[in-house]
Amino acid sequence: MDEVAERIWNNGCFLIAIDYYGYKISLYSLGTDFYEIFYNPRTNEIEKISLATEDDLKKYLNRISISF
Repeated sequence: MDEVAERIWNNGCFLIAIDYYGYKISLYSLGTDFYEIFYNPRTNEIEKISLATEDDLKKYLNRISISF
């Protein structure tokens, strides 16, 4: 497991998972950064872990409720 993945697994906070173009994408926060983990259910593999950009985060906005 690479260093970023290990830091996410050990210290990250899972926020949400969405289905997106054939992938299950899990969003994690780690400190002040957000990471996306792209899981391909057809191959049962994690294909990519990337630092989320502001544009990447837009796809989660309509799925997250912050009401109390």
